[in-house]
Amino acid sequence: MIELFYEWSLFDVNRYWFVTLLITFVNGLALRGLSVRYLPFGRVNFTIPLFYLFFIFSFPQARMFSAAFPAALFVIFGLFALYKSGESKSPTAPLFISSFLSGCACLLYMPALVAVVSFVAIAITLHLFLGRNILVFLGGIVLTIGGCLFCRYLCFADLSDFLRIIYFDISDFHLQLLPPRPATLFLTLVFIYLFGKSMIRWLHRAYGNQSYKYKVLASFIWMFIVCGAPVFLNANKVFGYLPILAIPASVLLAYYFSEERITKQMKVEFIVLLLAVALNQVAYYI
Repeated sequence: MIELFYEWSLFDVNRYWFVTLLITFVNGLALRGLSVRYLPFGRVNFTIPLFYLFFIFSFPQARMFSAAFPAALFVIFGLFALYKSGESKSPTAPLFISSFLSGCACLLYMPALVAVVSFVAIAITLHLFLGRNILVFLGGIVLTIGGCLFCRYLCFADLSDFLRIIYFDISDFHLQLLPPRPATLFLTLVFIYLFGKSMIRWLHRAYGNQSYKYKVLASFIWMFIVCGAPVFLNANKVFGYLPILAIPASVLLAYYFSEERITKQMKVEFIVLLLAVALNQVAYYI
């Protein structure tokens, strides 16, 4: 795994849950800043960091620190730049910064490559992936990853080993036919139900709305669909991947519970979610 390159560094402190909690909280605050700037949530924006922490720590398997946590922060900053380019008359510079930051996320945690794919889907949604913008976006990724490969070759002379680790890190993904333990499966199904309800609500209320904030909300739905695909792959990889998946997931949860009037059905759904989380926590330690 690519984390082997960070042995005896910050990325090796898997037992330090405080570090994990701290970087997760920073990611949640950064995502809240993104929401305040670009999403139509109003007063509900403060719940996004809570849902970000809640989604990740609902699965105890994801509590250990990994390179996915700082990679998720790079993805959030990349989203800032990407949405900035969507509202700018000259989108070239922020679009390049966005792809550059997504490339940095891939260097920290190679499965973050799927976030780059979601960036392409978002750019298409915002009508940015046209003409020379395509070359600008690709240029940022090539500069990041290509520069790293050149540095490995020139300074460390271990390019072949580095590429081999990246290859095994990616090829380790495979279709996960064996379902997880029942408590984890039940919690996953509850989350999928809530995500589905939030998408249906968006289709009923926001579809066709041409305001920029609702386009950003639609792009988060595309991001969730793209980043949610690895859920059906190797389970061990998926739990390490949750800090990145939690970015669109927490936005969709906040959108679903953003109603001014909380109905009885929503209260029941939230109670079922809490029970599912509690069962998963207990089952993990049994």
